[in-house]
Amino acid sequence: MIGLSFVSPCTLRFRRPVVGQSTPPAGLSGVVRRAAFRFSESQWGHWLLLILADRINAAEGMVQDLAQGRPPNPLVEMGLVPRRRAREAATATGLAAGAALCLTWLMVRRRR
Repeated sequence: MIGLSFVSPCTLRFRRPVVGQSTPPAGLSGVVRRAAFRFSESQWGHWLLLILADRINAAEGMVQDLAQGRPPNPLVEMGLVPRRRAREAATATGLAAGAALCLTWLMVRRRR
């Protein structure tokens, strides 16, 4: 076997877990991520494009959820409501969205 050596700080007594995505970036967010890595990490453009790619990825996830027939539940996904109360949060989110749609419809109708 080829002699490989790994450099690690001597203060570490254990390996830290690796955090990351197991799938390569895809879609529009993947294109933006690839464009971000054309810049050096010391440039603002690199980080701003990565933040933009995260926001695009979140929107792509919502569209994918809607395509599968599952409306997104932001209260649970953001961790504001525990998973065990997810059904109640979904109901509250649905009611709030319905109320917002009704109010928008009434405001548009009044303008006519």
